[in-house]
Amino acid sequence: MERNNDDRLIRAITHKGRAQMLHLLLKQDSNISQLARLTKLDRATVAYHLGILEYTKLVTSDYKMLQEPHSMGKIGRYYSINKTQLRKAIKILHAIKLE
Repeated sequence: MERNNDDRLIRAITHKGRAQMLHLLLKQDSNISQLARLTKLDRATVAYHLGILEYTKLVTSDYKMLQEPHSMGKIGRYYSINKTQLRKAIKILHAIKLE
């Protein structure tokens, strides 16, 4: 069972789009609209990939006030990196590289 989880984790972080999102989230928490704009992917694609990242516990989400102009106090879902899980994924990748 552990090996299966490790495989999912590795597949999650080695996808180009998800890796790009993780890189952006390391800099700051972001919502789907911000990530879509920065990655030049459509919102549905970003939401799909964030779902995978959240399922593998690489990111967490929380509802906060939107930071974008003209938000007028609206609430949005912001994603952030789970650094413990990211470290685990990097450690697994490093071990694979050494094998």
